[in-house]
Amino acid sequence: MTKIELKTKGLFLLIVIILGFQYHLTIYADEDNDSTIIVGNLRNKTDADADLSNIEVFMSVPDTTKPATIVITEENGGFRFVSKESILSENLYVFTVVYENSVYGVSLTGEEIFSEKPILIEVYDSTSNQNVLSVLNHSVFIGAIDKINMKIRVLEMQTLTNDSAFTYIPGDSPMSLVRFGLPLGFEKLSLDTVLQFSEVFEVNRGFALNTSVPPGEHEVLYSYDLYYKDAELSMGRSLPYSVEIFRMMVPGNIGELDFQGTGNKTIVDVDGKVYQLLEKKTLLSSDEININYRGLPEPSIYQRFTILMSYKNLVAMAPLFLGISLLFIIVFAVWYYKYAHGSKRQNLELLNDKIEILKEIRINRDKLKTGELDKESFERREAELTDKWIK
Repeated sequence: MTKIELKTKGLFLLIVIILGFQYHLTIYADEDNDSTIIVGNLRNKTDADADLSNIEVFMSVPDTTKPATIVITEENGGFRFVSKESILSENLYVFTVVYENSVYGVSLTGEEIFSEKPILIEVYDSTSNQNVLSVLNHSVFIGAIDKINMKIRVLEMQTLTNDSAFTYIPGDSPMSLVRFGLPLGFEKLSLDTVLQFSEVFEVNRGFALNTSVPPGEHEVLYSYDLYYKDAELSMGRSLPYSVEIFRMMVPGNIGELDFQGTGNKTIVDVDGKVYQLLEKKTLLSSDEININYRGLPEPSIYQRFTILMSYKNLVAMAPLFLGISLLFIIVFAVWYYKYAHGSKRQNLELLNDKIEILKEIRINRDKLKTGELDKESFERREAELTDKWIK
């Protein structure tokens, strides 16, 4: 299991802020010492009779160096902060508690605090049973397609649901983390969610969050890159949790979705743009989604050559070019020694032969003059030497 370093977008100001919880908070001024007193209560939504005493409640102001103020709840879960500093309407104030290894809290502006709106901080008992988790909607959208680099950008959104009365807490096993299945080879993962978490891990065929999941619906939005080759891409993945509705939408004029199993594939129009829509319903956590995206655009020969000759590729291919150059030098040296150099040696031998023939022709003519040879013998020998010269 590998930890993934990524930048998360700001849907939460602090790890301890959870939006959407109800709280009851009362504020009033103490006329004796000119202090501001803020009173609130906790409530256990799993067990109304649960003991909520002796629980630390934190009050902090983000983006300041002032440390958090801590108070302890009373027997009935009530608490009160006494602030000697003025509550500023434009400031943000965060109230949080840690209950059974999960963080609950609310964030309020000073103006909201002064409104004395009845608010109640709700907490839940915890469980590590993954059966409480499921996915209501899982949508996959193919955004940009880069045919030059044969890469696509994928955007996915899941509505993770906890329909129990317990907050899910990961156990000690990596498989107990909140997991999300992805196609093989994903890169540049970017994540945005209201779920609080401390770390993101790469797990088998996906990623996982070390996070608690309180009851309710929680949106998880993430994107990543995938590279394809031969105009085809496998979009298959495993499902850690059951999915009520799975949808995948790709541009209608680029490629074609090919999937196995039951499902509906239709053509839809969204703001004047045509898309292919694949929809599958009631998927189990043990199911596999096997989808191939075929007919993806590929770069032209010129574009491939441009990519190959880019500076980045040239640097990467420098060792290969060096090896080829050395091989060429070796081959040329062998050829030169064997053929070019050998040819010069052969030419020199041929010249020597011709010189010897000329010597014999001169000797033959001298013998004719001195009478050592008759005319018939001279002509026969002259013909032999001439033929030898020509050959």
